[in-house]
Amino acid sequence: MLELLNSLVRLSAAMTVYGMQEVQTAAGSVHPEKSVEKLREMIDSLADSLSSRIDDKRRPMLDNINRTLDVRSASDRFGDLVRRPAPATTVQATIVEETVVIG
Repeated sequence: MLELLNSLVRLSAAMTVYGMQEVQTAAGSVHPEKSVEKLREMIDSLADSLSSRIDDKRRPMLDNINRTLDVRSASDRFGDLVRRPAPATTVQATIVEETVVIG
């Protein structure tokens, strides 16, 4: 079970870092609008593929998470804070080691 949890954490970390990498690449391209749209379509396709495998009893959880994290609704609440381009920033991550005991 610990190996499975480790695999899930690794998948989440890889997707996060890959996503950040691709957003930076798209934003720095000659035609950022086209690059961003292509990246969005690819990410949505991956999300749809995984979402289609989620059990019906867990679908409300996914829908709730998606609603909560929807940037479009956040932009309605926070206006220009979300819509305006942000200055380039450096993100530093701290890795925390924890022991997870299951069962």
